[in-house]
This record gives sequence, C-alpha cells and structure tokens, in this order.
Amino acid sequence: MLEEAHALLPSDLEVRLALAEVYVDQGRADDARPLLRSITAGSHRGSLVAAAEELLTRIPSGTGDGAR
Repeated sequence: MLEEAHALLPSDLEVRLALAEVYVDQGRADDARPLLRSITAGSHRGSLVAAAEELLTRIPSGTGDGAR
C-alpha cells in the first residue's frame, strides 16, 4: 500500500519516510537508503530529516547498495 502511495505521490516526504521505514524493518537497505538520502538532502522539515537520519543509522554498514 505504501509503495502504491509513493508511486502516486513521489514527492510526498512523509510517504517516502514511511516507506523507507518499512524497507529498513524488512532489511531492504537497497530500497530504503535512496529514499532516506533524498529526504536528508532536500528537506527543510527538521523532524523528517531527523527521522530519516535515525533510520539511516539503523542500516548496518556494508549492507545494501554501499555508497550509492
């Protein structure tokens, strides 16, 4: 359902963050990392940035897509 919402509203940061959190919880670092980095790179909404940064710390080093 979140993937469908993201497809319909790709610029919605809250949907992006929620989807990334699901991906992190499922161990899908390759999918989560780009979503989280897009939030931290372009958002001026402090609470979303803080949440995205926290989720990035939950992705173990050396997993997923590396330095992408």
